[in-house]
Amino acid sequence: MRFMKHLIAIGTLLPAILFSSPAIAQNWTCFRGSPGLTGVSDSPLPAKPKLLWTAETRAEVKATAAIWGDRVYIGDQNGVERCLNLRTGKKIWSFRARGPISSSACVLNGAIYFGDEDGFLYSLNAANGRKRWIYQTGEEIISSPTPAGNRILVGSYDYYLYCFGESGKVIWKYHTQAQVNCAPCVADGRVVIAGCDGFVRIISIATGREIARAKAKSNFASSAACANGRIYVACMEGEMLCIRLADGHILWSKPALSSNDGVKACAAVKGDNVLFATDGNHVVRVNPNNGRIMWTFTCQGEVNSSPVIDGGAAYFGSDDGNLYAVNVANGKGLWRFPAGAPIKASPAVAWGRLVIGTGDGGVYCFGK
Repeated sequence: MRFMKHLIAIGTLLPAILFSSPAIAQNWTCFRGSPGLTGVSDSPLPAKPKLLWTAETRAEVKATAAIWGDRVYIGDQNGVERCLNLRTGKKIWSFRARGPISSSACVLNGAIYFGDEDGFLYSLNAANGRKRWIYQTGEEIISSPTPAGNRILVGSYDYYLYCFGESGKVIWKYHTQAQVNCAPCVADGRVVIAGCDGFVRIISIATGREIARAKAKSNFASSAACANGRIYVACMEGEMLCIRLADGHILWSKPALSSNDGVKACAAVKGDNVLFATDGNHVVRVNPNNGRIMWTFTCQGEVNSSPVIDGGAAYFGSDDGNLYAVNVANGKGLWRFPAGAPIKASPAVAWGRLVIGTGDGGVYCFGK
């Protein structure tokens, strides 16, 4: 595989004490790092990250890694969920699911949760990979689970959003008009889903009842991100939306760039920085108050990898085989790593490390 041609550097690693330092002790607990799905890390990466290690999965990796302490949890299209050592990349355990895994793992109270494309939701012991419970939904699960207190929220292609307790009991489920492809976004006691039925739905976590909804011009493949009482999401025809969390009112709606700029990736949101990635090869920064595009960065392939903001840089992969870092303020390229295979997974950034999977089965870890 092409990624094996790259240098595997294991000898020059951060001391173990860094993994207990509060300065960078932020875990990446679920898809996009936190329940609000904002894609923001406060764990500083160097200006030009170095490749620290690679691991081989033997299958395409679409799922984003979860990072908890010195462990990485990541699934592949062969249906294998792996636990890797964050410092070395060595396998700690693996678990074979019944179908391919596109669902990113979620870590909660010593357990990990993920779905597979045969429609099963899994709960494993995070320490040893042993099965805690399995629940079968009616159709495939592409959605990544999101924690909400001691509850787990996940969508299925059977048209339902599910709310589970840690024991595997279904607390409630909400029926939509189409597949629930996205990861649930959690904020202020509410869960937001952007659906294949073209609705953005705001639902009470306590009761499972809909509070409000907003209708877009087309269906959604991307998850919503929520910050400061606002929801940011874009649909498959490229319409970018800002919606008020309180009542579902659309504050603004703007086209991404052109008719070719559909959006499958989740927005990254940090303060006044709102970034959208498109399958028209672009990443754009928009003004959060009106949706006006402030800068555009162009790749040579689709960008289905959701950007992550870390400090003043945004990191994302592309189908052109590169992992990029761009300046959030002005959109200028800062750094690029040629992985040699399409990257649809999104970065996970924690403990001073960036972990990402690729289309040829590689898992890469970057840091100092």
